[in-house]
Amino acid sequence: MSTPAACRPREHLAAIARRYPDCWARLDDMRRMRGAAGVGEWPDWCFLPMAASYAVVARDGRVASDRIADVGRLAALAAWRLTQGVYRFDPVVREALCATPVPGDIGHDLLLRLPEWCVYLETPGMTWMKQPLQGVFVHLEFDANDHTPELRLVADTEAGLLPLPLHLGPWPLLESIRRVSTAPAKRAMLSPGAVQAGAPLEILQSEVEPVISLVLHLCAHADRIRDGARRPGRPQPKPTKKGPRLFAAEKATTWTIGPFTD
Repeated sequence: MSTPAACRPREHLAAIARRYPDCWARLDDMRRMRGAAGVGEWPDWCFLPMAASYAVVARDGRVASDRIADVGRLAALAAWRLTQGVYRFDPVVREALCATPVPGDIGHDLLLRLPEWCVYLETPGMTWMKQPLQGVFVHLEFDANDHTPELRLVADTEAGLLPLPLHLGPWPLLESIRRVSTAPAKRAMLSPGAVQAGAPLEILQSEVEPVISLVLHLCAHADRIRDGARRPGRPQPKPTKKGPRLFAAEKATTWTIGPFTD
């Protein structure tokens, strides 16, 4: 485990806070309202439903078209901010996983076992829609409208952060992509560049599949990732004079994913 001197995801964290200066305080307040009348509950694997990020980005109840992708960016960064885990795969392991197809059901139950509310996967040498891919934020969304789980990817490219939602269920990856492409509300939240206009869904599948392989491996071995006594996990609230509160990590932590041996 190490702490990188220059941390790209932390730069994105600072950038979104400059764009929405009150975002962390507002989202923390909404998180503390979990279970209150009119707010409702959500599963522990979701930090905060994206409806909260929508409320922060919105002005007069609406989100401008040039800021709609900020909802996905802010949701990922808010969840990542608490633990700031950066996951670095052994090059041999990463290459093998990226070459492994995701057959049949993408393992929707397994994907609910992310070791933290949001993780950042380093992706050296990988691409996203023909652009170099620096990394991917990965988190889970609990749709407040239909109460269904979604895997949320936010690709970190030179063109910026590009959100992509994937519906989770007992179906193949291509079906997850199709469900997003045919849902106007979900498609509207994609960044330009996240999906090539008019491209066959199989093209997007070929871009997403290596990332899904990495995420599945991470989830399958989540309980084996450690550095001595330390392990990644979801933080617990700490008591304060104003009640229990979650505090953001002070710095990023890099977890190395190597070959696991019994």
